[in-house]
Amino acid sequence: MIKAKTGGSLTMTPMPGDLPRWYYGNPPLALGDANVLNIADLFERNYATWENSRIQRQIDGKPDIVVLQFGENMVPGDMEKFTVALKKLVADLKTSSNPHIFMPSYILGANAGVDEIKRKICAEDPSHRVFVDLSGVSKDASNMGAYGHPNDKGMETIADTLFKAMLTHSTAPSSAQ
Repeated sequence: MIKAKTGGSLTMTPMPGDLPRWYYGNPPLALGDANVLNIADLFERNYATWENSRIQRQIDGKPDIVVLQFGENMVPGDMEKFTVALKKLVADLKTSSNPHIFMPSYILGANAGVDEIKRKICAEDPSHRVFVDLSGVSKDASNMGAYGHPNDKGMETIADTLFKAMLTHSTAPSSAQ
């Protein structure tokens, strides 16, 4: 879609598929040059102990566009710690390359608390951070597949919504870099 609609290209390098589940206190995972990370173990289940060093190589890669989609796998906990961790992450991204950051809402149902934090952090730098509302995806039964996850139609809806936000916001003139 990116190549067809923009003429640009995107290299997607996922994390190695054979990595074990990771928890705080374990040795760091060997993420290599991956730019697609399964953030469930790295952030969602371990935000209370977040350290940007877990993904420093990715931050140092100076990305132009970053999608931070999480929430569905979060463990219940202290939302102040979640806020601090997320602010730390976006601050290091800003320092590294000041990318356009897109933070989708909770997709599977609702998590108003997490979404409100994402909205507030995006509002702190609206020229480079965008909250993308995807809450409607799971409300349409035709978007949902096995185990309450989006099916191909739901994934296409997610991709179309994110792509539209990216085209709108990452190509708009920026007031201050």
